[in-house]
Amino acid sequence: MNSDWVIPGMSRSSSPFQRFLIAESRRLMNQYRDFFVGWGTLSLINAGLAQSKRRSGFLWWLVSLLIGPVATFLIVFLPKSTSDNEA
Repeated sequence: MNSDWVIPGMSRSSSPFQRFLIAESRRLMNQYRDFFVGWGTLSLINAGLAQSKRRSGFLWWLVSLLIGPVATFLIVFLPKSTSDNEA
């Protein structure tokens, strides 16, 4: 490991284990950030799909936040709503 390499906020006297923990936590935060961005994007797509089938976009957006891809499957395979009250 290069001794010139220092994580911002850490001193050179920090142990290699401390530097490893901080680097690993940053890597995990970036990984989870990508997951949540993807999940949120899917929920918005599902809301649009639901509205195209004359269903409540807001309700399906909330459902999609909880069950994600399962909601996509349900929206795609449920028949189009015929009542005027749902949308």
